[in-house]
Amino acid sequence: MGCKKTLIVFIVLFGLCFSVYCGESPSYGGNGGTEFSDVTVFVDPAQAELKRITIHYGRLIDSIQCEWTVGGVVKRGEKHGGGGGPNVGRVELEDGERINRIIVHSGTMIDQLTFHTSKNRVFGPYGGSGGNSSEFNCHRFVGFAGRSADMINQLKFLYADNPGK
Repeated sequence: MGCKKTLIVFIVLFGLCFSVYCGESPSYGGNGGTEFSDVTVFVDPAQAELKRITIHYGRLIDSIQCEWTVGGVVKRGEKHGGGGGPNVGRVELEDGERINRIIVHSGTMIDQLTFHTSKNRVFGPYGGSGGNSSEFNCHRFVGFAGRSADMINQLKFLYADNPGK
């Protein structure tokens, strides 16, 4: 009986989570590493306001980590990737500002990231010049999913289509 209750709570929790944010982008990069997703940080992505992204990089993207404000509380997500990267970049968003365009360069790894915001600010490029360039546009970027090990192997961009935010 206890397993059924746990399963139902799990389904309800993740059903709510996935019904709130609209989806994820196609995947960019390769298939190495293990899967991760920032969606586990918050129950209601529509209420989560992305505040900061920290990126460690060199020729490739070594690691990424997000911070959100959820109900007035700052929540720091898990750091994805390795501990290397000679450079550190930070995307610091102002109140009401959102990321709505991301340019990614990738091959078998994530080579470079550039973020564009609703206030016409540009953060990056972070990383090297390799890989093929792709562009992802959305109303409001909320976090990452993908695969990582010592580097970021693959990224998907989680987004919310919530014009009220």
